[in-house]
Amino acid sequence: MYWITQFGTRLLPARQESQSVGAGRINNHGILNVAGDYIYDTHGDEQLKMGSREIVVRGVLYNATSATLESDYQDLMALIGERDQLYRVWDDGGATQTIYARCTAVEVDRDIRHKQHLDLTMRFRTAEGAWCSASASTESGTFNAGTIGAGTWQGTLTNSGNAIQRDVTLDVVAGTATLNYVQLYNSTTGHVSKIQAGTAVVGTLTIDSGTLAVSADGTSLYSSFSYESEHEIDDWIRLAPGDNVVQLYRNGGGTDTSFTFTWYDAWA
Repeated sequence: MYWITQFGTRLLPARQESQSVGAGRINNHGILNVAGDYIYDTHGDEQLKMGSREIVVRGVLYNATSATLESDYQDLMALIGERDQLYRVWDDGGATQTIYARCTAVEVDRDIRHKQHLDLTMRFRTAEGAWCSASASTESGTFNAGTIGAGTWQGTLTNSGNAIQRDVTLDVVAGTATLNYVQLYNSTTGHVSKIQAGTAVVGTLTIDSGTLAVSADGTSLYSSFSYESEHEIDDWIRLAPGDNVVQLYRNGGGTDTSFTFTWYDAWA
């Protein structure tokens, strides 16, 4: 198993710790009882996104001097309401994973018999569905390397986790010519998506499936986004656990147009 060790830059108390790390759940299952006692699943075969859940961290805050203990207490109280990354570290192998969460409460009890101790409970509410690897994965190239046709690239993006990653960023840097648009196609069974975005880009086109944003050098191009007929999922693009076969097609931009995918391995 693992321990929650850190919130943002703040290490969490490790003395006499106990943790309720939260049960995974979905918030809207969409399963209905309809006329005739039939059961209808509005989401069909789609795997749903995990909803927000509470994570509770308990421990003892200790310091040999009252001044330092009070300073540590104030630092923890100041975290209430903040949104940052929680870190978990696995016992076997020490792998570190992160998830964005908000600190919703800090509860402190004091015992007269232990003046340098504070019994501490911290509550967090996750703001993401999956934990992510501590470091990002990238795949970069040009549209003339390993092509399957003019202006097209095909390759494999690997999500080494055990959960779907719905936050994928694609940056396409236009070459010697204006980039008219880019099409992105994931043909992985059960996760098929095909989207198009971009218009008259002379710099960098960014497609961010996590924030559902399209931009060119910081200027929104959201109106250029569209789903193609092959698109089957609710997300813009996502990576299933394992290998995902992805194609890119550029219209314009020149043969020196380059791209970079960025994503994190996702874990339940």
